[in-house]
Amino acid sequence: MVVAEPETSIDPGAGADEAPGAPTPLLDRAPQAARWTFAALLAAAVPYWALRCRGQWFFQDEWAFLVWRDGGSIEDLLRPHNEHWTTLPVIIYRVVFNLFGLRSYRPYQAVNIAFHLATAVLVRAVAVRSGASPWLATVAAGLFLFYGSGGENVIWAFQITFIGGLTFGLAHLLLADHADPSLLRRAAAFASGLAALMFSGVGLVVVAAAGLAVAARRGIRAALLQQVPLAAVYLVWWTTHGIEPDRDRRSRPDQVLRMVGNSLEHALESLGQSRAVGLGISVLAILGVLLAAWAHRRSFAALRVTLAIPLALVVGATAFLALTAFSGHAGLGLEDPDLVRDPPSRYSYVVIALLAPVLAYGASVVVRRWRVALVPVLVLLVVGVPGNLSTSWRREHPLAPPALVLALAHAEELASAPADQRPLADTPGPAMITVGWLRTVRDDGRLPEPTPVRPSIEAEAHARLALRIGPDRPEDAVCRPAPAGGEVVRVTADDGIVFFGAFSVRVVGSDGSRSQPQSIGSFERRTLTTAGPPLTLDLRPKRAGFPSLCREPAATRRGG
Repeated sequence: MVVAEPETSIDPGAGADEAPGAPTPLLDRAPQAARWTFAALLAAAVPYWALRCRGQWFFQDEWAFLVWRDGGSIEDLLRPHNEHWTTLPVIIYRVVFNLFGLRSYRPYQAVNIAFHLATAVLVRAVAVRSGASPWLATVAAGLFLFYGSGGENVIWAFQITFIGGLTFGLAHLLLADHADPSLLRRAAAFASGLAALMFSGVGLVVVAAAGLAVAARRGIRAALLQQVPLAAVYLVWWTTHGIEPDRDRRSRPDQVLRMVGNSLEHALESLGQSRAVGLGISVLAILGVLLAAWAHRRSFAALRVTLAIPLALVVGATAFLALTAFSGHAGLGLEDPDLVRDPPSRYSYVVIALLAPVLAYGASVVVRRWRVALVPVLVLLVVGVPGNLSTSWRREHPLAPPALVLALAHAEELASAPADQRPLADTPGPAMITVGWLRTVRDDGRLPEPTPVRPSIEAEAHARLALRIGPDRPEDAVCRPAPAGGEVVRVTADDGIVFFGAFSVRVVGSDGSRSQPQSIGSFERRTLTTAGPPLTLDLRPKRAGFPSLCREPAATRRGG
């Protein structure tokens, strides 16, 4: 049976204690002023996040979208990223990359900030649809808007995969929850749900939560009309592209349960900036839901309409954490006890986005029933704001800073290096960068102009591009055991150093600074030389006694 219900917000907490004709509670008055207040918060959030996003650069997974995913084929668009369907983030990255290249990280972050603001707008709209006061919906959405503890998702542009799933998932909920939707509205609900699925698994759980809410509020048939086509499309993608049979899932049920519980606790604690406040916030939301359930205890139809969205969002948040934990995406298959105890903040962001409407709803029910609770409730909600405003995040790989990547791209050795060489192969994320790709983006003008670099960065670029180990085996070279403390030698393109054994190699910069160590080793004699300008090398044996350094006779050296 489909339960018809007007599109305006309901007042589930104004229960039995209010006489007919009683004045409207204070926090339900002036809804237009509440909307304008939230608009002002949105305007203030733009410079806030713009300032918070300064100094960031491309990090980890982003290089997969930049180097490996050009969006030039259907297969490339449908291929999963860590089991997630990410067609739309790939398209967004390629559009921004084609417009701005790597000249600035700001355009990528600007798209992410825009999605964050849109999600906050939808969080407020869902709260009002649930029955929250317009003012408390504004407060709860404002807490999410300035949720600095989850700022990792905003400053790291790649997390558009999470935020986009939230944005379109919540839009799908609002569009699907209608008593008599038109064909255009049905199409928009389907499109938004499909877009959510194509951002990441976050969209999957939000769309599923929307289906639960619509089933309770509008009836099973209305929910099936929306969910079955989306489920069919996702199932087709998953069976053709999404299955990764070799993925090792090591998460045990007890680990999953601990991860879910700790993540919920961590999210609420970070929202309130203390464990006590986080506990108070959760008690407030639970109390509001219980009061609403008690007020509508005589009518199951009214009860399920009233509590459908809040409970569906709670289920969605819990399901997101459980699926994340089970699939091992929490990091290392949950084998790391610190990870189980202190989950990543990017998950807290999703949890707060889904629970903020529930919090607004519960607070509204409590305040409508006990008006004297208004001030304590507001204090409880906003006490964590200063701490969240001051929380800072940074996402930049220390082994691949922008200066090093740009130095590699503009180095003279790049022209002679093999196209498939990976100068950052030992660095997760940037390991995907190849010499050929660097040459292409440089020649296409998608990189900043070269600027003077520090000697240490220059040495690092030489170490990663210029060092060559020759295949020749000069048997008549004079060899001696390498000193245990290492030796500093100078090599050129025509005059190298012969070695055998295992060594750690550092390039010495003009100011005496050293590059990161590289390991080389051979059981046969090899020549270590350079493909670029002369280099000073610091060679240190990995084990005393066996590794040796040699010099060829002058007559046999290249060019001799």
